[in-house]
Amino acid sequence: MAKAILLIGDMGTGKSSSLFSLPPSETVIISPNTKDLPWEGAMDDYSVAKGNWISCLKIRKKMPTDLKESPGVIEHLAAINNKPNVKFVVLEDLTHYMSDRMMDDQFIKSQDWGKWNTFGADMFAITTKYIQQMRDDLTVIIIGHTEIKDNGTIGLQTAGKLLDNAIKLPSYFTYVFHSRVFNNNGVLNYKFQTHNDGKHLAKSPLGMFTEDFVDNNMFAINQRIDEYRFKKKPVPAAGPVSLT
Repeated sequence: MAKAILLIGDMGTGKSSSLFSLPPSETVIISPNTKDLPWEGAMDDYSVAKGNWISCLKIRKKMPTDLKESPGVIEHLAAINNKPNVKFVVLEDLTHYMSDRMMDDQFIKSQDWGKWNTFGADMFAITTKYIQQMRDDLTVIIIGHTEIKDNGTIGLQTAGKLLDNAIKLPSYFTYVFHSRVFNNNGVLNYKFQTHNDGKHLAKSPLGMFTEDFVDNNMFAINQRIDEYRFKKKPVPAAGPVSLT
């Protein structure tokens, strides 16, 4: 089973920029849109030509046997699972996949309430069910936006009460990080919250992080997770990418 990390936060709080440290030769980013990655030289490292940048709006093919139909997230994950050189998969941004489904003409026109069950099943598949079938040496990073819930807490933005009340997607993740921005005398610091403070959804296992806030460096975070899981410091196949 692949290791799954959920990263949530408001826009512009350092979620996507944390990916700068992942080795491009071992990483595939699946995006629902064509927006640029937010660090210098990112589009030299990631491109369609290199095979590590995939623009995909659909969750899955409507007709799995239709070879002419473009593959969805499920099909891309299946292909990545068969590429042993890939160690990191990023699904960015989960919230946009939900929005795309909600804005689909057929979804809007349908009066069948069963569409919400299908919608919930698809979200569960790409965040939980399918990841459980992927290689043990894969790390799947899922990025999503946040919203204020009815009880005043800030958690993963979802579409429809089914995902919040019945499925509770974040409950299936052991590692949930919440991006935050702090202004210290005019200097902005981008951090990831590691523990739930009663308002901001975040969680990590007991003793994994002594700090409540860590730098937004996904490679370093993943390395710390593996140190904790295996009780030893792993030797990474590739070090973090430098921005200089």
